[in-house]
Amino acid sequence: MSQEKLEKIPKSKGIYARINPVVFWGSAILCVVLYAPMLFLGKELQPYVSIILKAITYRMDWLWLLFALGCVVFSLWLAFGRFGNVKLGGSNDKPEFSDFSWVSMMFTGGVGAGLVYWSMAEPIFYLKFPPFWGEAFSAQAAQFSIAYGIFHWGITAWAIFV
Repeated sequence: MSQEKLEKIPKSKGIYARINPVVFWGSAILCVVLYAPMLFLGKELQPYVSIILKAITYRMDWLWLLFALGCVVFSLWLAFGRFGNVKLGGSNDKPEFSDFSWVSMMFTGGVGAGLVYWSMAEPIFYLKFPPFWGEAFSAQAAQFSIAYGIFHWGITAWAIFV
């Protein structure tokens, strides 16, 4: 944020001047409404949460893959379509950050730590502890671990971060 923009923020509110109260309180209330019952009634709600988890992982897997593919297509459309050269700001304004700085911030902020650690650790983890009650170190576990690793750290993950 530039110094000029920082100077426009009222000093009396401090950090709260940049918080949108509708977004903040809406999110906070939604989190409390969803998580408080699970915190206090965990054992009673466990069967219902399991049903929801199974529905999401078994019946909606195609939707997650379609969503990730849609993010790739949308990113390509934005980059190479008619909006690829749209300039944000005034006609004489210069970007606040260079292209290199922007790409560096995206990489380190969104993917850096995860890419360094989880891109290698996740397939190994799933090989040893396959989900859906698979047998550890089996051919099925190996296939699953590589597929998840590619999905989580390949082009689809980058498209979702963009």
